[in-house]
Amino acid sequence: MSMRYSRTTASRGAHRLHIHGFRRSALALGIALLLAPPAMAQDAGADDKKATDLDKVTVTGIRGSVQKAQDIKREADTFVDSVTALDIGALPDRSVTETLSRIPGVTIDRFLSVGDPEHFSAEGGGVQVRGLTQVRSELNGRDSFSASGGRSLSFGDVPSELMAGVDVFKNQKADMIEGGLGGTVNLRTFMPFDFEGQKIGASLSANYGDFIKQYKPSASGLYSNRWTTEGGGEVGILVDIAHSELATRTDGLFVRPFFRNSNNDLDNNGTNEALWLPRGADWRTLEYERKRDGAYVALQWRPNKDLELFATAFQSKYDELWYEDAIFVSNDPLQVQIDPSQPYQLEGNIFKSGRLTQNGGVPMGTDIRASHRKSKTTDFSFGLKWLLSDATEFSTELQYIKADTNSLDSTVSLGVNVPYIDVDVSGGVPSIGVSEQFTANPDNYYWGFTMDHQDDNVAKELAFRADLKHSFDSGVFRSIKFGVRMTDRDATSIDTGYNWKPVFQTWMQWWALPGGVPLPPLDLNNTINESRVNLNTFQNFYRGGANTPGSFYAPNLDLALGFPGSYQAIHDAAAPFYSCCYAGAYSQTPMDASRTNVQGEKTKAAYAMVNFGFDEAFIEGNFGVRVVRTENDASGYLIYPNVAYATYLGAGQATPITASNSYTDVLPSVNVKWEPGKNLIVRFAASKAIARPA
Repeated sequence: MSMRYSRTTASRGAHRLHIHGFRRSALALGIALLLAPPAMAQDAGADDKKATDLDKVTVTGIRGSVQKAQDIKREADTFVDSVTALDIGALPDRSVTETLSRIPGVTIDRFLSVGDPEHFSAEGGGVQVRGLTQVRSELNGRDSFSASGGRSLSFGDVPSELMAGVDVFKNQKADMIEGGLGGTVNLRTFMPFDFEGQKIGASLSANYGDFIKQYKPSASGLYSNRWTTEGGGEVGILVDIAHSELATRTDGLFVRPFFRNSNNDLDNNGTNEALWLPRGADWRTLEYERKRDGAYVALQWRPNKDLELFATAFQSKYDELWYEDAIFVSNDPLQVQIDPSQPYQLEGNIFKSGRLTQNGGVPMGTDIRASHRKSKTTDFSFGLKWLLSDATEFSTELQYIKADTNSLDSTVSLGVNVPYIDVDVSGGVPSIGVSEQFTANPDNYYWGFTMDHQDDNVAKELAFRADLKHSFDSGVFRSIKFGVRMTDRDATSIDTGYNWKPVFQTWMQWWALPGGVPLPPLDLNNTINESRVNLNTFQNFYRGGANTPGSFYAPNLDLALGFPGSYQAIHDAAAPFYSCCYAGAYSQTPMDASRTNVQGEKTKAAYAMVNFGFDEAFIEGNFGVRVVRTENDASGYLIYPNVAYATYLGAGQATPITASNSYTDVLPSVNVKWEPGKNLIVRFAASKAIARPA
């Protein structure tokens, strides 16, 4: 059991100016009531003599976008929810992730990364559909992904200003690409033929983080036009660019998990009670900045009414930097006890408030942590649609996509053994306290540890698909559709893991460090200057709505950003203080072959799907089957622990390993839609889907 509380920045007043391997079977039943807003009209009562004749007046807005989304939901041949933008940069949120959270059945995490509840995010991430994280991501119905070790696109990396809409498919059809176990999220962009003629649009906005007190700009621009050629055909071009920045601040309090301890005899009966006590409490301030850039170019050519060709290029870039000051416990939770000389409150045997302490003081850490990530995804696609006859249509697409990501996560920490921690969780926001006289004295601190984590990933894919559809004039069967798809994908990931290196820790005394004496001071015999640390006073913490200590010493930001040179200097200065048994030498984790994972994957898929309908019963739908063959190969290294007690395992030895696998999946599906009355739709769907491993 643990408790987390946060106070994050609010994006006040976004001022905007617009100028023109897992498998599952799914069964779903849904009823949708579609209510289109009534048309509204107003008699202006204008004087005819003052009236000016206009060729056309077009008004677009939220209402039109809602109607468009309703139309998509109504006409879809499976379960679909959409958010659309009829104007440039008109999606309703700063990010695609935020937009997705508006869709029923879609949830997002409010953390910077999945499974990390200590670092909150203003924009969120970790998209789930109906509680499942295996969500397929697409751009215009084609593969799209980030080189983050997974298969999905980091939706926060994509400029929402470039989007024409977002569709969420909650069930599979045979003609849909496999992989959407939880669902499929398709991002749609504009095409030149979406507009009747020339289109020029721009948007400009400023986002104000009222906690961090910073303005950050966003801007986008679009130009689209289409022309008739001398041969009677038509050609169109569209160019769209976007730039967006955001700055936020987040404060968080954390009451750590409760453990069952027997360290206290509070009633003085000679027997220690079994009490549930928290390990301690943490608090931290995180400042976050990100830049997001996107560019999109689309060409369409319709030489005649039967043939259309297109080419698109899409690129998104993301640059994210955040850094935090944190105070956290680093103690043995089973050593914690209540100080009975101070007031305390229990509910049964569960701690509610009081003073927590332990022999020798409660070990805590004060750190500066900086994380910097850059990512880029580039997509080139080509395709054609060919009407072979009035009833037969052929389409094909060729796509090349490349994504890369590199990141550094760097932490430098001090240590301090505080005499006690006062904690009150009896109601509302927790109250946390320590002796500020103790924590404001730099002589009570020592250098604790360094920790770095590096990633360097790249992924590429070449994909081809072809589809043939034949329609029938009458009968129950409306059309039949066949198709094939082939992909060749590879990913190379270099991951160093979290390279945690102690400088001085309390558990190192009596063996690696002399016992019975304090841990070495911050100046390390004048080798490290005390100016490398600062007194953090946590200004306006939690907007003044939390009771926490006011000041701690922590390393400067330049020590975290100075990796690896700053790490080396700290560890070199600490080395003379070791007595024996622990060399303490710092070594940077190499980003070499031993940390590299290489994956290759080829797929071949074929499908057949029948669309049917019963006009008298107002029923229509589809059924079909998709068969896909997957071939994988992987190579990497098994790295043994480089610790003294594991010498028999290899003591850091890296052994190369390879693996390969292949399998075939048969994925049937059926989707049925029934309209028993006006604006009332009943749907039924059943399908089998897969999700391949990350």
